[in-house]
Order: sequence, then C-alpha cells, then structure tokens
Amino acid sequence: MADRPKTWPFALGLVLFAILGCATASPGPAFEWAAEPPSHRGRVYLYRADTRTSLATVKASINGRDIGTYRDGEYETFEISAGGHRLRASMRGVGFFNLGWNEHTFRVKPGETVFLHLEVRIDGGAQPPLGGPRALEIGGRSDNSISENVFIGERSRADATPDLEASTRLSDPD
Repeated sequence: MADRPKTWPFALGLVLFAILGCATASPGPAFEWAAEPPSHRGRVYLYRADTRTSLATVKASINGRDIGTYRDGEYETFEISAGGHRLRASMRGVGFFNLGWNEHTFRVKPGETVFLHLEVRIDGGAQPPLGGPRALEIGGRSDNSISENVFIGERSRADATPDLEASTRLSDPD
C-alpha cells in the first residue's frame, strides 16, 4: 500500500483559519474623541479591553436597546439621556450560545461623560475590591468554578484613555 500524505494537519489549519477569520473583523476607524455632550444629556464611551486575548464576542445593550457586539479593542460612543441606566453584556464564545452575562447600573449627570469598560477574562470566583469589575453569577456553576466571563466596570477618563486610544470604533454595530 502506498504511503498517503497525512492531511489532518492541513485540515486542522483550515478550520482554525476559518474560526479566527470569523472571529476578527476588519478594524473600524481609529479612536477619536467625540464632542462634549449637550448640557441636558450625557455621553458614554463603552469599550472592551481584555488583559488576555479571547475569541469571545460581547453583545451589549443599554436599557434593553442593543448597542453592538464588541471584540477586544473596540469602542463605541453615544449621547444618552441624563439619569439612571442599565448596561447588560452577554458573552458568546466561538459558537452561538451565551457563555456568560453581567449587568451594571450607572447614572449619567447632565453634561457628564461616563466610561464603561468591558473585559473578558478568567475568574476563579473571588470578588474584586470595591469599584473593580463585578463577578458574574452563571446558572449551573458553583461559586468557586473557574470560567471565562464578561466583567463591567466604570473608569475615570484618565484610566480609560490608554485603552481607548489603542481601540478602533465598533466595526459591526448590529
């Protein structure tokens, strides 16, 4: 019997290329500061900056209105009414099912700019210090299970600026 070339490495490479190609979109425009909000409204910068690379995407909504699906290094900014709001973020892995979610309530004062940071990372169940990104509760997992989750945190302009300046505008705003 003749030696047959092993094609499985080639096939595996094609599958990985297809997955990575689908997981990354062409980058949007480079970061640019938006105009200050009118005195009766506020501005939100919602951005994703992961400390480790993740293929997961994060779908976000504010007050039930979808505002985009974020990959690592993407941001969006928009004007918003003054008052209380709820941000919901759900993480999707390589497949099409949700792997994690989180919610965060925040307030915007008239004329204020708020910076909201999304991060996908591994967590062992320990809660961060007050003011840090919150941990999740995922149905069916014990409190101490380690898993990849999406976290939400409010940041100051100074803390958000380096991540934003390295970001590109959301390329697929749903």
